[in-house]
Amino acid sequence: MPTSLQVEGAGDLALPLSGDGFLKLKAVAQQASYGKGEETLLDTDVRRAWQVEASKVVLAMASPVIEELGIDAAALGLDVRLYTLLLYEQGGHFKFHRDTEKEDGMFATMIFQLPTQSGHEGGKLEIRHGKKNSVTFDFSGADSRTGYFQTAFFCDCEHKLAEVTSGTRLCLVFSLVRKFMDVDACKVPHYLSALGSVQSQMKEWTENVKGTSSPILAIPLGHKYSKNSLSFAGLKGHDRVVAALVLSCKSFLDVYLCMLVKQTCTSNVIYNICETELYSVTNWTAIDDKKLEHFTSSSLSIKDQVVRDESNENDPFGNSPDKNVTHYGDNGSYTTSFYHTAALVVWPKDCRMEALCATQPVRCVVNWLEEQHKHEPGRTSGDLERYVDALSNSQDTSFDEILLEFCIKHDFRDAAFSIMKKWGLELMETAAQDMVATVQKYGWDECYSGVIEGLLQEEDKKHGIVSFAEHLNANGLQEAGVCFAQKLLAEERVCESSLFLARLLGFFVKCGREDDAWKILGIAPSLPDSCLVQVVKKWGETSFPRIEEFWEKTLTEQEVLWKREAEKPNGGYESISSETKKMEKLAALRQEGRRSFLRRVAAFVVELECRGCHDAAMALAKKRFMKDVDFAQIYGGLREIESADALVLLLGLDEKFHNTVKKVNNQGLRDAVMEMKKAAGLFGLKKDEKVTQLFLELLSRALVYNSHNKELAEVAIWLGNAEMVESIVKRVRSGDFKLLEKEPLEKELLEYGSLYCKKTWDDIASLIKISKRWDDVARDGLKKVINAKICYYEGVSSSNDVDEDEDEEEDKRKKRRKLNPRVERVKYEQSKESSGSDINRLRKLLVDLDCL
Repeated sequence: MPTSLQVEGAGDLALPLSGDGFLKLKAVAQQASYGKGEETLLDTDVRRAWQVEASKVVLAMASPVIEELGIDAAALGLDVRLYTLLLYEQGGHFKFHRDTEKEDGMFATMIFQLPTQSGHEGGKLEIRHGKKNSVTFDFSGADSRTGYFQTAFFCDCEHKLAEVTSGTRLCLVFSLVRKFMDVDACKVPHYLSALGSVQSQMKEWTENVKGTSSPILAIPLGHKYSKNSLSFAGLKGHDRVVAALVLSCKSFLDVYLCMLVKQTCTSNVIYNICETELYSVTNWTAIDDKKLEHFTSSSLSIKDQVVRDESNENDPFGNSPDKNVTHYGDNGSYTTSFYHTAALVVWPKDCRMEALCATQPVRCVVNWLEEQHKHEPGRTSGDLERYVDALSNSQDTSFDEILLEFCIKHDFRDAAFSIMKKWGLELMETAAQDMVATVQKYGWDECYSGVIEGLLQEEDKKHGIVSFAEHLNANGLQEAGVCFAQKLLAEERVCESSLFLARLLGFFVKCGREDDAWKILGIAPSLPDSCLVQVVKKWGETSFPRIEEFWEKTLTEQEVLWKREAEKPNGGYESISSETKKMEKLAALRQEGRRSFLRRVAAFVVELECRGCHDAAMALAKKRFMKDVDFAQIYGGLREIESADALVLLLGLDEKFHNTVKKVNNQGLRDAVMEMKKAAGLFGLKKDEKVTQLFLELLSRALVYNSHNKELAEVAIWLGNAEMVESIVKRVRSGDFKLLEKEPLEKELLEYGSLYCKKTWDDIASLIKISKRWDDVARDGLKKVINAKICYYEGVSSSNDVDEDEDEEEDKRKKRRKLNPRVERVKYEQSKESSGSDINRLRKLLVDLDCL
């Protein structure tokens, strides 16, 4: 044994170590840290000791110590590396802990205690593994003054050093690092007798799990491992033997080394404490110790898929979590705890695809199939077909297109057709392009007879499958797309669905299939305005009669429904016994129904006008169901009307109903004004004096209730009323109206339809575009507003801002409403400093307007 050691900064130190030598060592030492999980921490409450870096210690005593322990380092492929030198004085201690794995391959720690002249009392070393295995070493007393003691234990063993009550303790700590070593049960003669039993039991289990949806078994191991050290070559002690026994079955089992994870979430919410547990498998490692990066974490059943022994029947993870994370909220807290244990995960080779289906998402399995196809292309087809069969029982269908892409790429026709047969309708909705790729690969006739014809026989079709026809058309397969769409249109159930018919109509319009479009118009119970506009824009005047027939048909069908409803009892046990009551009920239904119908037609007329179909809009507005309606009967008894009703009355072009239009309720004023502006060309707004005066009155009322609405401000400027424009100019110059300012786009603005307005007022290009359609009066009004905004940014006031007749008391009330004028002034000065770019933007806008 060594009689001295050399330490940089302390010199040659004789053993046993003297008190002076101890002080020299302490002078070059630092406070010792400790390991927690995969972290290294510093806390004297946990550990009180001094350490000297290994790089400062010179000695040649590792080999004798290893030999003393009976370890043949060369035969076992071990490296013995000095980690640190430790010094303990009175009060020194180390609570229970596990050593951090300092480097790849480290599997154990060796402690070599050296003698000191003072010796020490206390300082017992206790080592434990699991709940029951524990051993204590006491190297104190007189022996510590002359003796050398060595101890070795695996990294995952918990150990502690009891408090040193007197004297000094000196020791060297070594890391035992394993080089690569095969796991072979034949090298463990003591366990050879278990081979036959293990293989027999695993074969029996294999037969039992065949045909199940999740043929997986996890076999927990006994030692602790970090993510980096988890490998077959790095298994410790008894774990190596367990792995060797399981690997003896690799002719009929797939074997992986993984990390089992238990995650518990304990919520401590007010008046309620609950705990949930989740189990998963991570860190997949193959037999050759290659990490399977394309394998992801997967869940498993602790009850049915994990081997447990009698001493640990319910849980192989132990009681102490590896990590705790606590979150706090308003109503309490919840703590998430993580437990880890290594395990061998196996499944029968014959059930490989079922196991992969149960443990891995499809993208991961496709990556696995890609790798396999490179090395064993002959196996891929069979594995793929078995995998598709296994997926048939899966609830998750988000994978279909990934698998179909793989089949097309490698020309697995049968598997591709099998996928389309099982999930084709959903693929047509969510991955139509992949379905089209299959048609391009194998031809329409083959795909239709092999798959699509059968899909069309299924009853649970949704309108989204029209996407398949649309993608066929977009990829140059219009005839195939039309064929598919016509097959759908021939089905009675499809013809009863407005959603289906609307989607098909859009497709036939795009393809120019006039007859199919007319058929849909003749049978559809209802259609969105946008679909009807597409028809008009596609076929122009040719479509007018068809559109009119559609609305006539709709009204006729509504009349039938009203009459049928009038025949029904009023409710309870009463029934309609007299014709008079039936007629009264029918009249009420007809009045409300006609109002609703006319609103729909009016909205469609305005949509046509907005989409540039003025002639069609005018033609429809003059039809019987718009012109020959008895408005007095429908609207005469109402105290107020909605914005859509106002539009209907105006399209009737009869000024005697202008007073009825004025009854529009305050909530609908803004919408009424905006719709009237859209339809201005249909009833002479800005040309007909009476209509314009009516519009002006409604706009004035709307501005009272919506004084900061930018859309209404735009309408007022477009209308060109001098008084309204001047009012807006004053408010913009004073900063009261935030026109022409860039603001963050709020979700609410989108919900209430103000996106168009914000684009108009905050974007020069949009303002220029819209003002091109305005007359000179409207453009002049816009210029005044822009100049007012420039004045606001520059801080310039105008005599026009002050009304000479303004009541003095009103002025005082306005001043009182300003809670803090100083704060307002500071905000104004800040905005003024950043307004240079805004002024330049507005001046450019004025120049562009002058060029129109």
